[in-house]
Amino acid sequence: MDAFKINGYHSAKIISNQPKLQSGQILKGHILKIFPDNKALIQLGNKRMNAQLEASLTIGGRYHFLVTSTDHMVRLKVLGKISKSKGKENIDELINHLGLKVTKYSTSLVDELINKKIPFDKHQLVKALQLLGASKNKTDAIRILVQMIEGKIPLTTSTYAAFETRFGSISLNEELKALYNQLQNNGDHRVLHDQLHDLLQRPRGIENIVSRQLYNEMKVAGYDMDRFLRFTGMSGVRIRSTEQENLMAQVNKTNPNSALSSEMGAALSNLRPELMGNLPSQLTKMVENKMVLMEEAKKMISFWKTLSPSIEQLPTQLFAQLRQQINDKISPLLTVEQKQYITTYLKNNTVSLDRVFAFIESLSDENLYSIATRLLGRINKDHNFSLSSPKEQFLLHLNHQLNHIGLNDEHNISKGLTNEITVKQLLIQILSNSDGSISEQSQKLLHYINGIQLNSVMDTSSGIAANLLLPGEKIGLKNDLELDFKGKRKDNGEIDPDYCHIVFYLELANIKNTIIDMNIQKRNINLTIFNQSGHLKYLPESLKAVLKNKLTELDYNLTHIQLKDGNMKELEKAEHSVTTNSYKGVDYRV
Repeated sequence: MDAFKINGYHSAKIISNQPKLQSGQILKGHILKIFPDNKALIQLGNKRMNAQLEASLTIGGRYHFLVTSTDHMVRLKVLGKISKSKGKENIDELINHLGLKVTKYSTSLVDELINKKIPFDKHQLVKALQLLGASKNKTDAIRILVQMIEGKIPLTTSTYAAFETRFGSISLNEELKALYNQLQNNGDHRVLHDQLHDLLQRPRGIENIVSRQLYNEMKVAGYDMDRFLRFTGMSGVRIRSTEQENLMAQVNKTNPNSALSSEMGAALSNLRPELMGNLPSQLTKMVENKMVLMEEAKKMISFWKTLSPSIEQLPTQLFAQLRQQINDKISPLLTVEQKQYITTYLKNNTVSLDRVFAFIESLSDENLYSIATRLLGRINKDHNFSLSSPKEQFLLHLNHQLNHIGLNDEHNISKGLTNEITVKQLLIQILSNSDGSISEQSQKLLHYINGIQLNSVMDTSSGIAANLLLPGEKIGLKNDLELDFKGKRKDNGEIDPDYCHIVFYLELANIKNTIIDMNIQKRNINLTIFNQSGHLKYLPESLKAVLKNKLTELDYNLTHIQLKDGNMKELEKAEHSVTTNSYKGVDYRV
């Protein structure tokens, strides 16, 4: 039967700042007040609204309601009265009324939805129970399904897998690193390897940056990297002729674990710090002079090939001309180490000239310049990042993730926008072409990224919620950095920053688990710090002054700071009170 109708004018006014009720939704409600003419004030989920009763209901009575219509006025149907003494039986009656099977886990799921005041419909419940039945961990599944229903996420196998991975026990940083490590020795997925590197690796000083990038390049470039080290003068191993290079490449293909690997490893381990520190400027010089070097090298190689292969030395005048041409045309464009190599071996005998022309021949190799360009770009990017302030590092890391991990792929496609290839796109390519462990880990990471997307922006009963997740290692954190934003919009649709509740959840090296609870009312800030270590007795005045000044620059006023010691139970209680309070504004969870 219809319980009551809600006056259209009032419902529009009340629901304008809330997600609208939808036909088929089931909610728990109770009658707060009875007015004359069969009117009442009803609490329905998180909403209070005036109602015109069409059935006899009692003040204080609690009922399960089904939304049957939202046209012009909202119509509700009573599914059953809730009795305090029955407890679990109330839920079982509701499930039976919907024609579904009552089980331990179906009761737990519905009970969780009702207690959290989350509207749901029969179709959602049917799909949720199917997914729940197929899950191995029912407790975690209920938690995930409740979150999906609250966020109005379609209940499909793929979306559930995305949420299950995203909210599982493995962090984003760990999932990224697992695939990154698998790709270290795989040259087939070079672009993805580099993308993951930029999301994960924290640069520490120019020597560390260069050595790490050389090592990463060696893993994927293989034999070309061995030639590159000798070409740049970073390795003391002699430069071979084309025939020797081809022979060594063939040996490496048939036996990749041959002496080549140890040769490159030894070359990297013996690099002098000053060589690594100078490498960026050397690479810059190589890349800038690429076209001229390649052209001059081809001219000299053509000349060398016209000479008799049996000649032991050049005529004195011809050798002098050759040396002059090298000194005038090529040497000014080379690095210090490359000049030194030519100076050492530029002698008028066959063995020495073979070495010199083998080096000049390498100057025309496009592949070596590609390695130089790639290395230079990544070294400069890491070096600029390491020199930035913590704030700038965070923003750089944030922008890189938003642009390159693939969170905006579907949006860009729908708008006809083009962007650089993303991690998500590369994972999809792997899954369509590969198998084995790389494919398995790629699938996990793809689920994780989809989970981040699905959870990024959601409508809630109190407004809008957004979530941001970043791998923390790049910016020096032990775990992922997660931020939750919740807020109620102002009349113009903007979130009001004057009334905010900001909560930081921190795991710090010395003072351990810490919760910072920041309440903002009319831009006045009240700060409470909960800490379990017992070492945080007071906050130095110098730190208070810095905090107060920085907040003043943002037009906020720090009014009070309170420190509280406590064990984990007290911290959890503080967290619960923070997350369950109803307030206006924005909530940041860090």
